[in-house]
Amino acid sequence: MKIWGVETSKCIADITAHVDGANCVRFSPDGRYLATAGTHKDQTVKLWDAQTFKCLVTFQGYVSNLSFSGDGKYIAASGYEDNTVRIWELQTSKKCLAPLHGHHGEVYIVSFSSDGKHVASSGKDKRVKIWDVQTLKCLTTIEGLIMSFSRDGKSIASVEKNEKKVKIWDAQTSIVLATLEGHQKDVISLNFSADGKYIASGSNDRTVKIWEVETAKCLATLEGHTRAVECLSYSLDGKFVASGDEGGIAKI
Repeated sequence: MKIWGVETSKCIADITAHVDGANCVRFSPDGRYLATAGTHKDQTVKLWDAQTFKCLVTFQGYVSNLSFSGDGKYIAASGYEDNTVRIWELQTSKKCLAPLHGHHGEVYIVSFSSDGKHVASSGKDKRVKIWDVQTLKCLTTIEGLIMSFSRDGKSIASVEKNEKKVKIWDAQTSIVLATLEGHQKDVISLNFSADGKYIASGSNDRTVKIWEVETAKCLATLEGHTRAVECLSYSLDGKFVASGDEGGIAKI
């Protein structure tokens, strides 16, 4: 696994994280930690010091997706064969809290609210669930396969399987606030900006669209990918969007 400097575009570290590569990599919001998840062959999650790149702790289990809480106190993981979401406390014990049961199928995506009080999950059962981290109880369930949680925890965006439309929901009331229409093929990736005002969507139509959440208007359509856009990420200042396609090409 290689770590790159954004300003220099040079590799600053090259570490062997897992025996068969990593299928998910996440930095904590404060930049202190790096979390990596191995493949089915490896079946571990590792927490690293992001300055020295030394492994601090290893958790067992196959994981497909990871998410840090905004305060860096917790990390959530999905992908377990028992269809659960796991949350680890990182500040003291570094132990797993009780597994979150409720999905009827593998969980694909997890996403924390920035205050760390809630975590959203979605999976094979085409349901998005919002959980209270303190009580470990499910607060609400909405429809969707792909999802993104706004950092303030107030809104959640979701897309159903083979669907071109994106729905924005009120995370507290489960009411649909807006429907975003414009992609020619199904949407397969979503990401809110840090301030929650905008959302980026990636599609099998090989485009990225930038939407204003309040008005549900498409502000820009970004072209250039030759394959489906599978992943998206906003910079914290909202000035840049990174996109990656199924052909292994990343664009900023």
